[in-house]
Amino acid sequence: MPISLEPGSEEHWLYLRQLAHYLRHSRQILAAWDHYSARHSDPETFQPHDEDAYGLRQQQRDADTLAAFGRVYYHADELVYVAEQQLAQLPASDRTRRYAWQVRELHEATERLYAVYNDWHTVRAALPESARPGTPAYEEPLAESYAEAWHYLDQWAIHGEAIFAVNALAERQSKTGAPMAVAAPPGYLAGSGDPAWVTAPLRRACGWSTAGDPLVPQVILTSPDQLAQLRIAPDPDPAQPRWTLRHAHHGDQRGWEITFDAQTPVEIIAAVTDTLTAPAPPPTASVDPYGPLRAAGWHAPRHHDGLTSPKGMSSPNGLARVDRIVDASGRSAGWVVETSVHNLPAIWRAYVDGDTPSHVTSALFGALADTTPLVRHPHRVPPLAVTHGSTSTRQVSTDSVAFAVRDRISALAQRNSVSPPAPPPAPASRRTR
Repeated sequence: MPISLEPGSEEHWLYLRQLAHYLRHSRQILAAWDHYSARHSDPETFQPHDEDAYGLRQQQRDADTLAAFGRVYYHADELVYVAEQQLAQLPASDRTRRYAWQVRELHEATERLYAVYNDWHTVRAALPESARPGTPAYEEPLAESYAEAWHYLDQWAIHGEAIFAVNALAERQSKTGAPMAVAAPPGYLAGSGDPAWVTAPLRRACGWSTAGDPLVPQVILTSPDQLAQLRIAPDPDPAQPRWTLRHAHHGDQRGWEITFDAQTPVEIIAAVTDTLTAPAPPPTASVDPYGPLRAAGWHAPRHHDGLTSPKGMSSPNGLARVDRIVDASGRSAGWVVETSVHNLPAIWRAYVDGDTPSHVTSALFGALADTTPLVRHPHRVPPLAVTHGSTSTRQVSTDSVAFAVRDRISALAQRNSVSPPAPPPAPASRRTR
């Protein structure tokens, strides 16, 4: 799956802070180990005085280092990828060549580290049922896995500063303005964009909380009332969605779910979360979800056999379509949104549960039909957007891109601070004689 982390995004800065924490912590762990090793080894032969105690202390060092790396682990490949992309845009010099060598070392260390992790899962699956955590049959192969991983973790401790150095050089170069591609309509071909467009306002303006387990490989955001949850998988299986929004059963409203593939533009996903978090009560009457599509010129799709389906809608250019799924009883079981070109794999898909409130579905379809140009980095625009859409390039400063997320957070925070209008008072009851 292609990596979608944007340099300078909120996620990027979060991952950099997590890496900085690891670098500080790993230095402390290594200093404590060096101190122990010097006191418990022969100064000339470097042989430990007590092999067993020394080995146990070494296992503790390995486990502590891996635990410190926990938050970095799931995004290490993204940090390396961004540094590689930044280096490719920097002028060649002795300094950048040295950084490039360090980043290559980190690239290899990360691949080896992921391989060690996968090997451990294979070993663990082959262990007998009696081998549980705390038993020698479990702890001994685990310690061997930690020992193998420690070398690659140490490579991150040695070369990790290069990630910050490359980012600083890239930021300095971008201060004068960096070219950004403006994806003209259709926006649904613009590519994924920065996940912070969705996640940052949910956290900062809508009060959603994140999961507290540093070893959870997914980003999990939960609404204040605990009814809604957004999951973002960092590296899903190609057949699995990256974004999953679930809402629990509440009152008369059944539980529902919407999923989005990795290349879904974040602006389309944000239209759903913005509607879900709106302070105004949802409309009492059902909303026609297809209304925004019809207004934008969408029509019943024409299949390749020349037939038309009354249960869906197709974009004017035929590159996006919405199919309505019905069950045997004729009840709507949901919708499938797909952007694709004939005879080519789909660019992205979204699945909308049939129990999703109609105004939420309508917001999704409205964003799908929106013709507002979307700003993307030139290297992040899918090729089909260039060949089948219309794009233009202009200079956009790094600050203006960063401020766009900030301004969006401020606007939603202000929206949420305004109390919805109170319902009209009930008429006073009259006394009857």
